[in-house]
Amino acid sequence: MHNSLMNRRIFIFSIILLSISCNRNSESTTQTGKSRSELLKEIPYRGEIISDGITESITQTIRLVIEQTETLNEVAIFYMVEHGKLERLTGNWENGIIALNQANELWRDIDLTMSIVVYPSFSQDAVTGETKELWVIEVDHKSVSRTCRMFIDKPTPNELTELTC
Repeated sequence: MHNSLMNRRIFIFSIILLSISCNRNSESTTQTGKSRSELLKEIPYRGEIISDGITESITQTIRLVIEQTETLNEVAIFYMVEHGKLERLTGNWENGIIALNQANELWRDIDLTMSIVVYPSFSQDAVTGETKELWVIEVDHKSVSRTCRMFIDKPTPNELTELTC
């Protein structure tokens, strides 16, 4: 009986010691910031209403992106910092998914207002199976907990379409 009680105490002490050392390790690991997806886990979507000012800011930024892009056929990442300056990230991304992942991580290193990813895609009619080309501009804004998208039907658009968030 005494031996069983002693083993139980040693076991409990070991668990406590292990949990303290694990917490200490995780606290000492520092990162420069959080990715966009980590930030969203802290403030999940709750049926927010996006203000007209934010919508207009996103739309104006998309206009700037289109002006700075020869064609939407090229996968590109842009970002805007607090001071309102639009920057283009240099690099080659094979497809939109890779670029979106890179833009997600960009939030770790830079205090962004928004990140913008441009990439070609396609849409498919569920009934007929017919596909057509489509160009997507995805925007993650600091004060919006979901991604806003604009779908465009040609690689060199003359006008913008509706922004969906």
